[in-house]
Amino acid sequence: MTDQEIIRAIEEGGIPKEKASSVLYQSLEAYVLNGVKKFRMSEELAREAFHLAINKTIQAIEFGQFQGKSKISTYFHPIFFNRCIDILRRESSYKEADLDDYMFNLPDKAMDILRDIQAQDNLRQLHLFLDKLGEKCRRLLIDTEWYGKTLDEMAKLLDYSSASAAGTTKNRCLKKLKSFMNLGS
Repeated sequence: MTDQEIIRAIEEGGIPKEKASSVLYQSLEAYVLNGVKKFRMSEELAREAFHLAINKTIQAIEFGQFQGKSKISTYFHPIFFNRCIDILRRESSYKEADLDDYMFNLPDKAMDILRDIQAQDNLRQLHLFLDKLGEKCRRLLIDTEWYGKTLDEMAKLLDYSSASAAGTTKNRCLKKLKSFMNLGS
């Protein structure tokens, strides 16, 4: 299957999605060995990172986050890389080892790039979740949290009866956003 066929099948859902997911899984499975070699992690941990990355890639296709401007494997690569790092961090906290022990051969520039990739991924996820909230919630949260508008200003702007009503809605929106974020992780 081509990338475009995989994308269409995943978006379609059902049996076509299952078949496309299987093809995607098989075509990217070599990453497990890459994880073992590059990060000196067990095959079990590399497979865990692989499964998490595959699931995230499939979700990105489903929700339109992946738009097909690059190959699926190109999109998948940093996701897998970051999942490996997350797992190593998790494991190192149990073993009281520093992540730098696993990554000593990476130059500082590579670590900066990894942090940038993670930040971009987090920002993409946040935008996706904000879009799921709806326009009113999205605007209320962005205008108060990012632009520093007061609840009085937002009440007038969005036709709430009072700043208190805007604040109540904002709290509901934040709870909803938190629940979306828990489902996405």
